[in-house]
Amino acid sequence: MAQDVREISRPQRWAVPFDAEMTDADVARVIGLPLFARMDAKKFPARMPLDGIVRNDCALRSYSDRQLVVRQGDYGSSAFLIVSGEVKVYLEGDIPEEELGHDHEHPKNLLTQVWRNLFPPPERAPKHLLAVSSGDATVAGSSTVNVFFQDLPAVGKRGGPPPVMGPGTVFGEMSALGRTPRSATVVATGSCELLEIRWQGLRDLRSSDKGFKEYVDGIYRERSLTSDHFQTSPLFAPLGETGIEVLRHAAIFESHGSFEWSGQYKKGRQERRQKRTAAPSNEPEICGQTQAAESVYLVRAGFARVSHRVGVGEVTSRYISRGDLFGIEALHAYIKGNRAPVYGSTLRALGYIDVIKLPLALVARAVEGSSAAAAWLGQGNTELLREQDRAHLAPLKGEMMEFGTESRVYNGTSIMAIDLERCTRCDDCVRGCSTAHNGQPRFVRHGEVNQGFLFPNACMHCQDPVCMIGCPTGAISRTKDGGQVVVNDQTCIGCSTCANSCPYDNIRMVERSHYGEKLVDQKGNAVLRASKCDLCYDQVGGPACVRACPHDALHRVDFPDLLTLTERRDPQS
Repeated sequence: MAQDVREISRPQRWAVPFDAEMTDADVARVIGLPLFARMDAKKFPARMPLDGIVRNDCALRSYSDRQLVVRQGDYGSSAFLIVSGEVKVYLEGDIPEEELGHDHEHPKNLLTQVWRNLFPPPERAPKHLLAVSSGDATVAGSSTVNVFFQDLPAVGKRGGPPPVMGPGTVFGEMSALGRTPRSATVVATGSCELLEIRWQGLRDLRSSDKGFKEYVDGIYRERSLTSDHFQTSPLFAPLGETGIEVLRHAAIFESHGSFEWSGQYKKGRQERRQKRTAAPSNEPEICGQTQAAESVYLVRAGFARVSHRVGVGEVTSRYISRGDLFGIEALHAYIKGNRAPVYGSTLRALGYIDVIKLPLALVARAVEGSSAAAAWLGQGNTELLREQDRAHLAPLKGEMMEFGTESRVYNGTSIMAIDLERCTRCDDCVRGCSTAHNGQPRFVRHGEVNQGFLFPNACMHCQDPVCMIGCPTGAISRTKDGGQVVVNDQTCIGCSTCANSCPYDNIRMVERSHYGEKLVDQKGNAVLRASKCDLCYDQVGGPACVRACPHDALHRVDFPDLLTLTERRDPQS
């Protein structure tokens, strides 16, 4: 099969609309909705007109009473606008897990794997490629998934009835913009109609209409601050609604670094900074080690490096990401009586970061009024001081922390690390991957080496997958259950945007489909496809590369587990 050549139509940006059944009347009705009526169609570029976005990136969905719309915990990549009717919002724990009816992805059995390898699907056709809803309304090639609830709680675990949203309300924007799991379960109340906007359309609407951008960003900040940040923080959650409300009104939103950090990182990767002799390049300083502490920082999205000076250089003590706090050492000192504390560490943006800035004195007063918050603060401050000490006592772990932060591998949830002390260079890992993927290995056993570990060019399934940002068709996305980043061979148009966006060179453009065929268009020119590790998400047993290694040399780990692997070699840790 690998030598076969198949001629296909070269796909375009809107070759596969989100809803192939959108009519001219539907488009006109959507544009007449208040949210869209306020937009100036003349401000949209000719190549991306407003009616084109509505026709190709939007879908009208109908729901019945008690029908599931989106489910807490699922990965989502679209937002919803309520056209008519109402929906109720249930937060985590309101509905028992066993009643949520998760539609788990089923791994291939042996027979299915062999059958699919031998017989690839026919040439794609729009009528056979129904777009996948990021919620639970549709799946590829089928109609609405009918998940209904017999009994729904009248009162949530946090007290009071579940919130109700009506016509004109937008929800789901947090998952669409942040590429994060759904933070709540939404269920239809009576019959209702929703407009689902896939994130590519949401992106284009925001970039062309200032009013829409301000509206979406406003509700994103407000909702995420309360439910997705304060209520999940061990420091702020014990403060209760009153305390959280005080902090919410005092919060200041800041962004640091460049949203296009991946391109800048790739350009400067060859110019590695001199070790521990100067401040890291292209890492904007948010606050300095000796700076007077006036705020506590809560990370909303992105990553930052925490370091402290040692001699003439700096040592990385840790990195922080979504939901983490910076400034608790200063906060602890302030509560203990030091009214002029300093931060004690330097905080720098790694790429791009959104932070929530809270007044130190205000946070101190709130924490002093909560014994649970005060207890957590004392314990957390002690653990941070231990981490800084361990950066000196465990040299190998410290070196790996520096490497991981500088090379950005902390972003990975499934980093491929090969222990070179165990590896015999037998290439069984590559052969195993090739066998599992129709003769096309999805990684290159080549990459950087640090502390005796090789980090090959294999997709790490990042916490913040910047490769997904520019995909025009949504062909690269997360799976619903596991959150693995995968490529849909049926909707990939070969534009190379994901490969160019990946800061780690872990995506390759190939001239063959996932079934090993060489693809050409009607003129005989090669049609490219994105190829990357999919973590064998649909195969029994997990990653074939790990299973194939006879010496237990290959690991798929996140960054904290990688540090643990390093510690095993370090007698001082």
